[in-house]
Amino acid sequence: MGIIYYIKCKDNGRVYVGSTARKPNQRWLEHLHYLRKNKHHSTHLQRAYNKYGEGSFEHLIVTGK
Repeated sequence: MGIIYYIKCKDNGRVYVGSTARKPNQRWLEHLHYLRKNKHHSTHLQRAYNKYGEGSFEHLIVTGK
């Protein structure tokens, strides 16, 4: 069973919704890796990260194990 999670920007209120079969924290670290390198697959998330900075984001688990 997969896990659904949000990555929320606290400054603009927008939310990225994702799912994973891996551990949620592992997936969050993968997102951060690509965001920090300016190579995230979601251009909207990347732009918000570049504009507001890492401290503006939170990772929330919605459903799962």
